[in-house]
Amino acid sequence: LCLAGHGGAWDLAMVSFASDPAGAMVMVDNKPICQTPCNKALSAGNHRVAMHKPQYVSRDESARLQGGQTLQWKLEADFALLTLTTEPAGVALTVDGKGVSAGEALQLAPGGHEVVAEDQCHAAHRKTVSLKRGETREEVLRPVVKPAGLMVLVSDVRGSDVQGAEVWVDGQRLGDAFKALKVAACAKEAEVRHSKYGVAKVALSLVERQT
Repeated sequence: LCLAGHGGAWDLAMVSFASDPAGAMVMVDNKPICQTPCNKALSAGNHRVAMHKPQYVSRDESARLQGGQTLQWKLEADFALLTLTTEPAGVALTVDGKGVSAGEALQLAPGGHEVVAEDQCHAAHRKTVSLKRGETREEVLRPVVKPAGLMVLVSDVRGSDVQGAEVWVDGQRLGDAFKALKVAACAKEAEVRHSKYGVAKVALSLVERQT
């Protein structure tokens, strides 16, 4: 509790200040007095009242203040909300070079922003998104898989080529041995399955657009 003396001859008016959202700094005649919601004893009459809050448009008006009055203002957002997702899900996202999470509502300044979806498996999908003040936007980025080629050659212990082997990559059937197969450049493991010779596995290290 703070007490202060007042030597003036005029009466003071108790005024309540509120804002939506709360937390705005109240200025009366260019002097900061309190942060909403708050009450302040002020000289009655005409004053210049302003409310300022980061990421919101400042409001500044002339107001006639009197006892018991509540001055409540709604502040306009000085940002836009952008939510990003990817198809397929799980691809890394950046906005203006900074990593963000898919599905998160991002508060961004009005204007243009570069959004990118890219990772080891997917080529970059870039887009410039222009946002307006107060706008809520959802954007879906659809990066394509980085392609590579794979040909699996199968032979027995005598060096004789073996027909009829199936090629599986990362748990999915891709095709048959001795054929040029398309695969994601980030594929990790190839598995060769043959009804007579069993199963063999090999780790992959592929280069984009090469076989």
